[in-house]
Amino acid sequence: MTPSLLVLPLAAAAQSPPPDLRGTWRMDLRIVSEAHVPVLGTTVIKSRTTFLVTVDGEAGAPVVHTDPCHLEAEPSRAIARTTIPRSFIEALPEKDFPAVLTPTADGWAMKADMKPQYLGYDAAASPKALPEDADHPAVRDLEGDGKPGGTIHLDAPVFGLIELYVVQRAHTVLDAKLTGADVFEGGATVRTFGQRTIGASNRLFAANADVTVNQSASGFRWARVPEGTTCAALVGGVGAPTGGRY
Repeated sequence: MTPSLLVLPLAAAAQSPPPDLRGTWRMDLRIVSEAHVPVLGTTVIKSRTTFLVTVDGEAGAPVVHTDPCHLEAEPSRAIARTTIPRSFIEALPEKDFPAVLTPTADGWAMKADMKPQYLGYDAAASPKALPEDADHPAVRDLEGDGKPGGTIHLDAPVFGLIELYVVQRAHTVLDAKLTGADVFEGGATVRTFGQRTIGASNRLFAANADVTVNQSASGFRWARVPEGTTCAALVGGVGAPTGGRY
């Protein structure tokens, strides 16, 4: 194969207009991590977040707006069940960020930096490290429920339902290819991640899990959905991927 044959598809892609992303999409983000949880042991956790995505801006310079609709965390071992309350999901911030489209040998690639996200604390008041306890001046009440940080629920055998109060920071970058008609799939690189438990309704669980993100197993999928689609419709299954990957 001569080098000129490798260049031709790229030239053809560059001459064709980029795909127009403007409209409404469903995004399913999968983050896989291994966590050593005090008292309970080690488990692999698959976190799934569903977003309602709207894209506007110029056709060749799309601007992405994300609205979190659903979040769940599934451990590989039945050591405990983590539930993300609806109040936590509703308190997650909406985001706006640009997406960059690049021609490839066989189509188009997209890259989007979702920007750093801070939950349960003010990053300006603690720029270098996560707060270590609920009395830290940077800690905020994420949901307005009167509890420090963000409140998640842990249903542990013997112990029952426990409230965990957490602070978190994360920075994820999406990198994907157009794999079908109005579908993007690819990797989700977590550049930074940190989470601390700053309190709990049971003192035994007021400790921090050692979390490592499995970058190769993490990923995301965008699929176009009808205009006017709501978060409730996405949670009900509109545009959901099949096959159990996400």
